Formats: sequence, C-alpha cells, structure tokens
Amino acid sequence: MRFSKALLLVFAVQALLIISGCSSLPYLSNDEQSSPKVDAEKVPSKNTIIETPIETLTPLQQKIADLQAQPNLYLSSAPQVSENIKQRYQQALQARQSHNIKDATNLLTQLTIDKPSMSGPWLQLGDLQLTAEVPNSEQIKQAQQYYQRAVEANMHNYHAQNRLATLYRKQGQFEQAEQHYLQAIRSWPAFAQGYLNLGILNDLYKGNKTQALEYYTIYQALQDKPDRQVKGWIADLNRQLNQQAQE
Repeated sequence: MRFSKALLLVFAVQALLIISGCSSLPYLSNDEQSSPKVDAEKVPSKNTIIETPIETLTPLQQKIADLQAQPNLYLSSAPQVSENIKQRYQQALQARQSHNIKDATNLLTQLTIDKPSMSGPWLQLGDLQLTAEVPNSEQIKQAQQYYQRAVEANMHNYHAQNRLATLYRKQGQFEQAEQHYLQAIRSWPAFAQGYLNLGILNDLYKGNKTQALEYYTIYQALQDKPDRQVKGWIADLNRQLNQQAQE
C-alpha cells in the first residue's frame, strides 16, 4: 500500500513538471511551438501594411488631371435624334469629304429645317463657306451667321464657339473673341485648341504675355506629344518675361 502511494506521488510530480514545461510558452500556438526559432524582425506580421510609394504630381500635372476629369458638356447636352436624321447627317459629311459642295449644302440646309436644335449642321454649313483659299467678305459674313446659329442651338458646341471666336479675332473684335474662346473651354475644359487660341489672342493681339504663357503651357501639357512650335513660343515668352523682370 505504501509502495502504491509512493508510486502515485512520483507520477504526480512528473505530471506537474510536464504541465509547468508547457506553460513556459504561453504566447505561442501549437504550430509555433513545434517550429524552429526564427528572428521575428525578419518575418512580417500578417497585419503588416506594406506601403508603396505614391507618385506626387506637379501642380501643372494636377491641373491637367483636373481638367481632363471634368465632363464634356457638348456631348452630354446633344439632343436626341432619329436614325433617319443621323443617316442624313452622315450623308452630308460624306458629300463634303468628297468635295461635293452642292449636295452637302443641300443636305445640311434641309437638316437645319427638320432639326434646327441640332448644332452640327449649322457648324458644317459655316465651314463650307470658308472652303475657298481666300474667302470673300460675303462668305465670311455667312459663315459667322451659321456659327452663331450653331451656338444658339447648343452653347456647348465648343467647335462652333472656337470658330466664331477666330472670326471675331480676325475682325479685330478681341473681347468678343475672348468670350467665345472662354466659353469653348468651359464647355469642355480639356479642349486643347481653345487654350492655344487664347494664348495666341493674348500674346499677339492683347499683349498679355503672362496670360498667354499660361494658356500655351496648358495647351502643351494636354498634348500626347509636345508641339515643337509652341515649345518655341513658350521659351520666347519666358525670355521676354525674365527680361522685363530685370529691367
């Protein structure tokens, strides 16, 4: 009996030793206890967030991104037209591309009667008036009237706004030209040609070199491939402005 109690005591002590040995690893899972010891600093935690560097945009790049993110109001405000109208408009464009001016003019004129709220036919009629190498005064006047009808049909037709502005500029009406150029880029803030024409207007006609430089710079930044001529204009304006600052 005494032997049995002694044996039980030995077993109890061994059990306590085993339990105390296990409790010395309270923060490790079974897998971790059975794995070789590793340097914890070299193994990223499952919750570790690996940060990737974010490319910082320059102020100009950010401005261009903001312009390109804005909607094209001309496209969003275009009136709904029937398939018949679409087909007739395409026929008119094809006639113009084939230099069949008479048929193109007749087709477009009829479209302005059947769908006067559609600005495209008015725009095309204006363009047809300026196909001559040197349009006469009557053709220029007629073209201006057509472009005006186009912007009345849809003020967000930035092509018509741009063409109308250029005619005003050539007639020396610079304030009116600027207003139509500005409306063009309001209708589509990423309309590169509008910035170029605003640059030309301010550079050559209004003498506002600082404003011209800004418009040229935006135009250049909107291009997939830099325009060599505009690059030269930008360099020239920078030289002029630097010289003025030193005087």
